Amino acid sequence: MQCIKCKKEIPDGSAYCLHCGKKQAVEKRRSRKRANKQGSVYKLSGNRSKPYAVVLPATYDSEGSKKQSYYGYYATKTEALNALNSAISGGVTDRINMTLSDIYAEWSEGAYKDLSNKSIKAYETAYKHLEPLHDNKMRDVKANAVQEIIDALGKPEGGKKIRVLFSQLCKYAMSQDIITQNYSQFIKIRAGEKAEKEIFTTEEIKKLRYAADMSDTAKIILLMIYTGTRIGEITSIKHDNVHLDIDTPYMIGGIKTEAGKNRIIPVHPDIVGYVEYFYNKNKGRKYLLVNEAGNKIDSDNFRKRDYYPLLSDLEIKPKNPHCTRHTYTSMLHASGAKEENIIKLVGHTDFRTTTENYIHQSVGELYQTVKLLKV
Repeated sequence: MQCIKCKKEIPDGSAYCLHCGKKQAVEKRRSRKRANKQGSVYKLSGNRSKPYAVVLPATYDSEGSKKQSYYGYYATKTEALNALNSAISGGVTDRINMTLSDIYAEWSEGAYKDLSNKSIKAYETAYKHLEPLHDNKMRDVKANAVQEIIDALGKPEGGKKIRVLFSQLCKYAMSQDIITQNYSQFIKIRAGEKAEKEIFTTEEIKKLRYAADMSDTAKIILLMIYTGTRIGEITSIKHDNVHLDIDTPYMIGGIKTEAGKNRIIPVHPDIVGYVEYFYNKNKGRKYLLVNEAGNKIDSDNFRKRDYYPLLSDLEIKPKNPHCTRHTYTSMLHASGAKEENIIKLVGHTDFRTTTENYIHQSVGELYQTVKLLKV
């Protein structure tokens, strides 16, 4: 080619003349337009770190209205084009931009049909904790974002439920080709300090015994304290499994573990009268304890409507119903009961579980133990 000023020969495509330095008018190479239904890449205005936007191929609804979805933003045009080509070859649709809430809505619609109300409630609670991420694209929700929510919650059990839910959502998103791996596998649950359960004091038990003359709820709480049964166990004991007309009255019940199921539950002399009361009152019923309609008592309803309100009325510090079980094992241990008998009574498989989680020594008992030391 010739220089536009001095007319001397210069290499083709030169931006400037090698002889006179004149800038040459080089025709700008135009980008080839992408074919229809192949998406597009364009540069956004302003000073951005990732100015190139990728738009997926347009889709149309039943009324013919056009809908376009952004796939992502990139630093260079080459990166953007490569991303668009990869998306198209992989069959990516606008579902790639589904939010976490979109995924949850689709997943829960099918999953909840096979779950119990208790499990559904647990998932719903976990989903609420993920609220800061509800509007984020599922493909952008990584483990670190969920980890921050779990760490801020500070409750290991709650954190586990969040991780389980996130795992289910990841699996569903993978099935829809929205993400390629289950990010929940990278989430860690930090073990929190285990809060020691409280036990009912002697004075509190006296209050319950006094109230039991007029209150069925107080009678049931005392049954739990003197049998070590969980709330779900005492409400599940069948009427036919109560044996009182013998020298050693007992009931048969228990749930949860193999060691705890269908175990013998001796009836302490102090509560025989309460058991007889319910046994005679509910003759002809399937269960020893029933509600006003004659049906099995719902554990959750008992907690909310009967258990906690009675403790409040008696000015007893609120305690989880499971504290009755801890009270039972602690009293057994304090009375000198043998280890093998304690684990049999509470339905455990080893004494370590009982001592680490259920037996609570008083300061006085520990002090007397220390005094046994000989120097």
